[in-house]
Amino acid sequence: MGFDLETAKERLGITDDSKDDLINSSMEVALSLVELYCNRKFGIVAGEEEVIVPNATMQSLQVHRIPINNINSVTSENGKALTGSQHVSDNKAGVLYLKNNNYNTNYVVNYDGGEEIAGAILTVLWPLFDIIYSGASGDSGGGGSIISGSVVKETSIVGVGSIEYDTGSGGSGGGSGGSNSTNGVLSSFAALLDLYRINEA
Repeated sequence: MGFDLETAKERLGITDDSKDDLINSSMEVALSLVELYCNRKFGIVAGEEEVIVPNATMQSLQVHRIPINNINSVTSENGKALTGSQHVSDNKAGVLYLKNNNYNTNYVVNYDGGEEIAGAILTVLWPLFDIIYSGASGDSGGGGSIISGSVVKETSIVGVGSIEYDTGSGGSGGGSGGSNSTNGVLSSFAALLDLYRINEA
């Protein structure tokens, strides 16, 4: 069992495609919430990630899809490609240790990395999906919306981003990096998710 449209439709007992868009968007929100909490991305992907060095004294880069399977290139903010002798990686932790950083603060890392969405992450994702889909579809059988009296209005997560909620009172809640409400929804799964969480300096 993976985290995919077919499995979600089986879970909901839906056989046609009339709800596919809503199901997909609910799955995206559930995954975004988990990624936001864990400060990482899930799934195996090859591509680029822009990484910012926290301060000039730091000599390491943390990527957010781990483990690293292969590093294709590392390019500094001045467009200079680093050679293999200028960095060494801890692939399991997703950390690149730089040699002679020269105080560059932005790097683009092109790499293959990540792990399949499985195991404990699925244990969290499916209950979250149930709550989100229930709130979005108006079906109270799944436990209502993600926050009492509100639904997810917008998600904007590239790597780690923000989630905005429509409270129905003319305002919205949410925030960058995870609001108290978001973490409150995930609190019952914290012990599981903390095993996957990236804690950066």
